[in-house]
Amino acid sequence: MAVDENIDSADICILDKVVCCYPDAQGLVQRSLAKTSRVYGLTYPRDRWFTRLGTGAIACLLWLVRSNFRPYVHDPGQIEGWISDEGFAKQFENRTAAWLTQVYVKA
Repeated sequence: MAVDENIDSADICILDKVVCCYPDAQGLVQRSLAKTSRVYGLTYPRDRWFTRLGTGAIACLLWLVRSNFRPYVHDPGQIEGWISDEGFAKQFENRTAAWLTQVYVKA
């Protein structure tokens, strides 16, 4: 993944249904955290059997139409760990059947 190192820092970063588009979630999260000074919010798929099944079905359809795009379901525990390791504490969480929304604030 190419990241422009010249991107300015921001007080708030929101990744709304972005993490599921990248195979390297750790790289995406850590690079965006490095540019975030106060609030970090993200929405990504919950790691549940039916979410994985649906994501797999979508990936198959995309393969059939020769699209290079693939959706991903990443481990929420790992994502939370990467964020916490950078000094952010979870302040909000909302769950739907398929999505997990979290907001973190830097301590």
